[in-house]
Amino acid sequence: MRFGWVIDPIFQVYQHKDNAYILYIFKKIFQCGYVSEKGGNPTCYVYCVDNLHQLQQHVIPFFEQYPLVGDKYKNFLLFRDIVFRLIQKEHFTKPGFIEIVKLCFQMNRNGKYRKNSIETIFASLGESSETIRQI
Repeated sequence: MRFGWVIDPIFQVYQHKDNAYILYIFKKIFQCGYVSEKGGNPTCYVYCVDNLHQLQQHVIPFFEQYPLVGDKYKNFLLFRDIVFRLIQKEHFTKPGFIEIVKLCFQMNRNGKYRKNSIETIFASLGESSETIRQI
């Protein structure tokens, strides 16, 4: 939390509890991660991989071999770039952190469902309003 924020990539797949066996197939294929009840929704289960090296070694190669299509593929490319930048520790520098945050906000409908806005994050870093407008 060098800059007061955490960038924590996670791969998740959700299923109704009646289809939870599908999540265990993911776990077997990727040989990592965990299956749990989705918080706040006991009828839904989730398969998660939240370890950077497991994402790099198991999840990313799978989707490179079996590519997604459309917006999911674009999101995957951004996700892959973010994971590799984090492994390279680019987020330890302010410019690297800013670039990774920009990538994060390009994913999943331009960060529409994120808890904090990109403007809030950049303002907390002391970035000028001009920098924020350029996003």
